[in-house]
Order: sequence, then C-alpha cells, then structure tokens
Amino acid sequence: MNKPDADVLTTAEAAELLRVSEPTMRKLAAQLGRRVGKDWRYSRAALLRWLEAPAVEADQERQQRAQQRALQSLQMPPPANASEALSRYLGGGTRRARGRRRRLRRVK
Repeated sequence: MNKPDADVLTTAEAAELLRVSEPTMRKLAAQLGRRVGKDWRYSRAALLRWLEAPAVEADQERQQRAQQRALQSLQMPPPANASEALSRYLGGGTRRARGRRRRLRRVK
C-alpha cells in the first residue's frame, strides 16, 4: 500500500520523505498537513515546497507572530486602582477566573 509516487502521504510516509522521526512529523502536522478524522495527510508537493523554502521566511513568520502577541498584550491599559485590578483578576469568563471567584466565596 506504500506507493512512492503518491501525491497524498500519511504521517509515516511524510516523515520518511523528510527523513525525520514520526513524533517530529506530528509536531509539524498542523503547519504542513490537513487533519482527516483522527489522522493527518500531507501533500507531497507542499512538503517539498516547504523544504525548499529558505529558513529565513520561517524565522520571519515566527517573529511576526511574537510581535502580534506582544501587541495584543499591550492593548489592555494597566489598572487605574486596586479595585479595577481585582475586578480584572476575578472577572472574565475564563476557567481560572471562575475558580478564583469560587475559592473567594468559600473563604468568606
């Protein structure tokens, strides 16, 4: 079933093509492949294009993502006072905030 000319590759075949281990290929899966059910499939042409692309592009993409994350964290102004800081700490719909509120209620 292992066709060397296949256009669509499994994780094992893609790892073999790139000469990396399967766990390494799984780490690259979201970047290079498509999820089909529980499995990942890869385009041979896309893998070869990625392999031929200069590493500088990947570094630039990584830097751009880091800059975007930094900008997003800066968009929220610092709290003006202690009560605003507390409301931010306890507010929101995140699990962490809900847990904090629950623990505070138990203490009272």
